[in-house]
Amino acid sequence: RPVYYTALASMPATIQALIPFGDITVDGTSVGNKSFSSSGLADPTILAGIWPISNPETKTWLGITEWFKMPLGEYDNKRVLNMGANQWAFKSEIGFVKGWGDFYLELSPYIEFYTDNSDAGAASATLEKDPTYAMETHLSYDISKTVLVSLDHYYKKGGETTVANTAMNDEAETHALQFTLGVTPAPKQRLLL
Repeated sequence: RPVYYTALASMPATIQALIPFGDITVDGTSVGNKSFSSSGLADPTILAGIWPISNPETKTWLGITEWFKMPLGEYDNKRVLNMGANQWAFKSEIGFVKGWGDFYLELSPYIEFYTDNSDAGAASATLEKDPTYAMETHLSYDISKTVLVSLDHYYKKGGETTVANTAMNDEAETHALQFTLGVTPAPKQRLLL
């Protein structure tokens, strides 16, 4: 995740790139005792963000970030699993952070929109996807200047798909709870586990 920091109209700003890759395998009785897999590049994302409020003295920040996910990942409409989605995605996110001593609270709501995938499945049908709404909440504590711990909650709702004008009834509503350990081994590097 390369990150470039700059300023725009005297406000801190950033440009970032997410370059995901991986390997997915699904097997078992839920897929007819078959095995499906995919590997390689997923859809890369460019982020552009700006902080209209950036006050380290009061430990208060408000940032606005636009995400642009490009359909460049591995995709083959004849495959059951793909690393890429063959559709653009656009996410608008607001992040608010407030600190008290070594504790920080971060709230980040967002909405994500999707273009159609006009090559879905072996029949090359059109797949439409409803917007996704989400909220991330992080409560973190700085153990030292180089180590932090965080309790994180993720909520997501929406994203129902329609294929060839047939609703898939697959709207998601998920919650995830996570514990994070962050280490800063060098001034411009961070490792999150």
